[in-house]
Amino acid sequence: MRLLRRNPGPVERAGRYGALRAEAHDHVRDLLDAKRRSVSKPVEVPGLGEGAQFSPGHVDAPVPPDLGAAKERLSARASSPRARSWVLGSPHVPQRRFRVGETLHIATPPYAGREPVPGDGTLADDQLECTSMVLHFPGTDWTWVSLLIDFVPHRSLYSRAQIRPFLPYVYGWRMITDGPDCHESVAGGFAMMVTSRRLDGSDAQQDLYYQYTAYTEHQSGTRFLRGPDGDSDGYAFQFGNEAPEFTAPGGRFYTAAISAFVTTSLDGPMPPARPLRNAAAAISGRMPFVVIARR
Repeated sequence: MRLLRRNPGPVERAGRYGALRAEAHDHVRDLLDAKRRSVSKPVEVPGLGEGAQFSPGHVDAPVPPDLGAAKERLSARASSPRARSWVLGSPHVPQRRFRVGETLHIATPPYAGREPVPGDGTLADDQLECTSMVLHFPGTDWTWVSLLIDFVPHRSLYSRAQIRPFLPYVYGWRMITDGPDCHESVAGGFAMMVTSRRLDGSDAQQDLYYQYTAYTEHQSGTRFLRGPDGDSDGYAFQFGNEAPEFTAPGGRFYTAAISAFVTTSLDGPMPPARPLRNAAAAISGRMPFVVIARR
């Protein structure tokens, strides 16, 4: 490692690239929303059409997993020296040694943006949290939330970059099925999308999309299955799940969307008059810093 710089973010906060940033963030939002639409299968309620909101009244909606107590542990996990060493690079962690000629930039909150923007403003600047639910009728829901990082590398003809978030997380899920032909699944994980464009705004492109599943569960039959309400946790993008490197020449404006996602799915025949089937999943993480490594 030759150089350690604190926060590549002066450029995004100085306003110099304000218009460019707005275009880049709109592009990222459109790409992520297209991903959501390609994965989600809207619920079709008989007599009400696709995507209708169904509230039968006599059947309770699924209760999202309660991650409240578990989220209090995230601050303690954020201070884990071993996990921090994995991200920053350390001779004491064989899988994450410093590389010759590697330059590290560290981004810290407040980050360049969030997608989608929460309406209630209750999330902290470094918090990723989302919940997914399906109720009664066949369908698939894919929900995501992203924190955005902007950076402009020093000009060079060729370089390689890797983004290493420090992101401890907790998760939980619940499923209820009411017959042998009712099938449900829940899953959660993380994704990273990197886009870039020239400093004049032209030549927008997607440089990287990487996604992996941190947990997945399936069930069918007649039973109630409750997963961990935050008792299970981990560190995103670490220990074999690192995002790959990508080509990152200078003279371009880069935006990285670091996302958490959860998905729930319900499949089977149309339910009886009093259905009792639903699936819910939630994931929550804190990202106190992100390392952008270039070599």
